[in-house]
Amino acid sequence: MGAHINTLLNKLEGVKSTGNGKWLAKCPAHDDRNASFGIKLTDEGNILLNCFAGCDKESILGSIALTFSDLFPPRPERFDYAKPKSRPPKFSSHEIVKLAVFESSIIALAIRQLITTGKISPADLGRVNTAIDTLGEIEKEVSYGR
Repeated sequence: MGAHINTLLNKLEGVKSTGNGKWLAKCPAHDDRNASFGIKLTDEGNILLNCFAGCDKESILGSIALTFSDLFPPRPERFDYAKPKSRPPKFSSHEIVKLAVFESSIIALAIRQLITTGKISPADLGRVNTAIDTLGEIEKEVSYGR
């Protein structure tokens, strides 16, 4: 999952910066009177730990409620061949809103017709079905790739 370096540093006592991306602190795994715990943030975002008194990493991480995965940034999502490849949007965001309002109005008018007359013509019913299909396409468009 990857903890931010500040998450780690906030769990430590006596933290002192020793340079760009480097710190010394009191080791949380033993009764440390001096700063004997080294922390380094790599250019890739990995967090490296070293207790100069010899504490093992499991004890250090366990004492501050972190895991090894917290020392590394999240991995980039791997390409999933089952997912569809990206494609250009079918509608612009402006068109989506405008079209959704228009198609919803068609459905609202048909509902009003049914309420007032109790019937709807086959042609109007066909148009309502087209509106429903179009709204379905809009829904697919806005949720594509999620």
